Amino acid sequence: MSKDFLNAGILGANIPTAGRRGFRSINTDNLPVPEYDGKYFETFPTVWANAYAFRKELELGTQAAIEEWVTLFLLHYFGVLHLQNFDQKLLQSEYDKDLWLAFAGTYPQTRDESELKSIGLLRISGPDGAVVGAYYPQIVFFPSRGRESWTSSEGLKPYVENNRLSWAKASALLLESDYYRDEFHAHMRAIPSVLPRRELKEQMEKFCDQAFGAFYGQIRTLSLHPGGWETRIPKEVDLIDLLNKYPLQKENKDGGKTYYLLSDMDMSYQPPWMKTKISPELPAPVDFMRSGPNQISVELAGKKHICDLNAADKIVLLKDLFLGYQPFFCKVPRETETFADRINFMHEVALQDNTIRPQEKAICLAPLQHVFFQHFPEIFKEMKAVRSEPTPDGGVQWTFGVLGKEVLWKCKPILLANLATTNTLSIYPPKVSPQWKLYVAHGTGNKETSGRWQLIDEGGWLGQQVELEEEEYISILHRDGDFPNRPRAMVFKDAVDKERGIMFLADFDNIDLDGDQKAVLAVDFGTSNTCVAVKGRKSEVLNFSMSPLPIWGQTSPAENPGFVPKKWGGQRGFFPTILLSRRFDDRLPSIDPENLLIEHLFKVDIPSLHKGINNQFASGVFNKQWRTHSN
Repeated sequence: MSKDFLNAGILGANIPTAGRRGFRSINTDNLPVPEYDGKYFETFPTVWANAYAFRKELELGTQAAIEEWVTLFLLHYFGVLHLQNFDQKLLQSEYDKDLWLAFAGTYPQTRDESELKSIGLLRISGPDGAVVGAYYPQIVFFPSRGRESWTSSEGLKPYVENNRLSWAKASALLLESDYYRDEFHAHMRAIPSVLPRRELKEQMEKFCDQAFGAFYGQIRTLSLHPGGWETRIPKEVDLIDLLNKYPLQKENKDGGKTYYLLSDMDMSYQPPWMKTKISPELPAPVDFMRSGPNQISVELAGKKHICDLNAADKIVLLKDLFLGYQPFFCKVPRETETFADRINFMHEVALQDNTIRPQEKAICLAPLQHVFFQHFPEIFKEMKAVRSEPTPDGGVQWTFGVLGKEVLWKCKPILLANLATTNTLSIYPPKVSPQWKLYVAHGTGNKETSGRWQLIDEGGWLGQQVELEEEEYISILHRDGDFPNRPRAMVFKDAVDKERGIMFLADFDNIDLDGDQKAVLAVDFGTSNTCVAVKGRKSEVLNFSMSPLPIWGQTSPAENPGFVPKKWGGQRGFFPTILLSRRFDDRLPSIDPENLLIEHLFKVDIPSLHKGINNQFASGVFNKQWRTHSN
């Protein structure tokens, strides 16, 4: 009778048979000592009592319990801990047959919960695999009561103090950067949505307010079970796979690969792909860091995993291809048809700047270094991926396509008035061809006040800069070999040759030739007249007509020696034999023929090539800058 009372009254009448579980007489002569393996968490029935007691501490607002609780979330988010599930079938088939009964029979199931299906253990993601806690739906995670293994776990030691998980130590190690801090803050703000009890929701929100401050972002959606939560760090990392899957890489001319890392970029406005895991098993692109000249590391829960690169591989910080300071902008007349005809429309930005009058528009330089195009010349073929838009603070947000990914860059350009008022640039020839190899831009303006433009070709090659006079210069694009070098952009440099932004050029008229065109030229240096003849199908005098194309600024129609004529002079192709050379270069009169360079073509001139210049020449207007060689 007493056994029935104990079985039915104490254990509960819902126990199906007393034979399976209950109170019964036993032989007390030789009682064995129970043995429990710590790696299977706590197999005592009091495991749930421990979880329940911890929940009560949280609801009371006990600071030590709350800090240990959020530290479990932190270690799980950064992969220090991972959740390992043991379902009922596994526990019943591979472990002591009474283990599942102990867990399931003592589980404090609430009305809105289904019955227990599995046990989730929080374990160190490392060789020792120490158990640190477990899953309990009422509070998600709770720490284990038996902590003997914590002191010997190398993976857990950095986060433990006085035998408790330390929020101070864990957050100092894992939330060192603002980016990681913001990401974990957003994760924590989503956790109250999976907590069933109001008191726990309030405690979590209170802690976030105190530790991180107010949150203005969009609350993320989490699955009810933490097994479906996204974590920052995978449990195991294949270093070769890491490098192969990194999105910003390309082959370089040395036969290796160049990796473009996102270190030190402002992530607050960058697109999501930079902060999103490459795959469920691999970290986000922003997690890749340079740790040596030829070494990339990935931070995994406070531990660096080192990827050694090959000798031909290179590392480039993407931010170093952008300006590290503000670019220039200028104001130009809105109704002009000639001022900036040859620049790409994206440079016209509706800046939120009250100094810009209704009859004016802002032309903003792109915040790139010229070396950007040496790494990514393909951008010239994908100009639709380049965009600009004004920001409310008077700045510009630029969008660039880099290896199929969008990269944003915000800047607040600085006004340089002389960029528009005293600066001009023209280019010759005015058309382009993949078969042509020489392009020259002729610029005017005082370098100290209005800077210099320098051409960039379609392969990212920077043109040669030559000063002709104090307020006159040329930029030469000329490359040997078969590579086309059509001009596609230009970089602006200030008085001390510091780059202050990029101007993309609009498309030129393109001349595609079926094959190499060859001609034989003959020059007749007569005592009074000179002419050039070309031998093609028939010999004939060569008449010139193609003039430079204005690219930037309000160029004067007046003719001046020193560059290709705006309007060609001479009648029937004959020109008076008079040569001018610039006084700016003292070496010109004595230079040897074998030392002649392309730049010397623009340090000499034949004045009669320029229509309407003869009277000025005869009156001595050019004598200050030019020497006359009559023979």
